[in-house]
Amino acid sequence: MPVSMRPTVLSGPMWLRGKARHEAGYIILEEPKEYSLYDNTETVFDLADIEDVNGCVAFADRYGLLTHGSLDDELREPVTEWLQHAKMMWTVLRLSWHYRQACNGSEESLQTLTDVASPQLVRPAFENEATNTFEMMAQTNIAIAAYINQGMDGTQQRISADAEWDDPIEGGFRFIIAPPTLLALAYQQLGTLLMRGVEMRRCLHCDSIFVPVDSRQRYCSPECSGRARYKRFAARKRERESAGAVDAGTAEP
Repeated sequence: MPVSMRPTVLSGPMWLRGKARHEAGYIILEEPKEYSLYDNTETVFDLADIEDVNGCVAFADRYGLLTHGSLDDELREPVTEWLQHAKMMWTVLRLSWHYRQACNGSEESLQTLTDVASPQLVRPAFENEATNTFEMMAQTNIAIAAYINQGMDGTQQRISADAEWDDPIEGGFRFIIAPPTLLALAYQQLGTLLMRGVEMRRCLHCDSIFVPVDSRQRYCSPECSGRARYKRFAARKRERESAGAVDAGTAEP
């Protein structure tokens, strides 16, 4: 008996964003509108930078809730869960960054992995403790993959049509990753950055991890660049004033 099937056009995982607010320990999303999760490119970094409830609200305003979307009746999530997710992303992102830096020869990052990251984040997942640097690095590699896979829980792989409306003959097919939530998308983004070997840097002002747009960029944003510039200006001003005071005090009457 022939099978009748009506295809569903795959336009990418959809999510909700709108006006966010904080009330009684919850982040609440109001006036939600659907948009494609694929429109987000910096979710992983913005999530890792959340420090307080104001950061949660600002993030939800831009992207939506972390785990509640179109299929959920209530669009609210506890602030405590938000801060836990943000701290975990901050941790995994920095673990990944230090691992990459250590692979590239950074003694400072290797020492951080050895003294801090490995005992707290890597060692508990393994039955046997690493006996040398190579084993520690291998365990770190495995642990990073495990953290990202856990964050991507429920993510599916699908096939998408690649046809062009003006030239369908040239169309093909491609596999896409379909994360079920915004949180899963953030971990997918981190995994993609690592797999593609995309350079990530640590901001010299606020310590955030970011992807530079050119080789000269040392700060994550124009705001941090401006604050660092002002900080240098203020420091030079204090030095000049201090030197002037010393000169005045030592001048002969």
